Amino acid sequence: AMATAAVNAAVAMKTLEAPKVDKSYITLDTTNNELDNNGLPLVYDANLIEQYWKKERGALNQRWGYFVSKAVPFLTRLVTLFISDGKIEDRHIPGL
Repeated sequence: AMATAAVNAAVAMKTLEAPKVDKSYITLDTTNNELDNNGLPLVYDANLIEQYWKKERGALNQRWGYFVSKAVPFLTRLVTLFISDGKIEDRHIPGL
């Protein structure tokens, strides 16, 4: 729970910026400004993507929270097994 809160706080403080395409192989079509049903541009447009994520800030935090809530216990278990046994065997993690 503490790790999730810490990640959410860090994500909330970070200003989201879409990557610059100066050195990219992405095809840019400046004549097409259409948006999909979710409000994302159909053709890459950094400004429109940034506007979308500013509106959806809570969704991003929720997704990070979900990811951390699954990843932290799993990684903690792996580290604990490695420290206690010196190795991780398949029997420790049946899902792998």
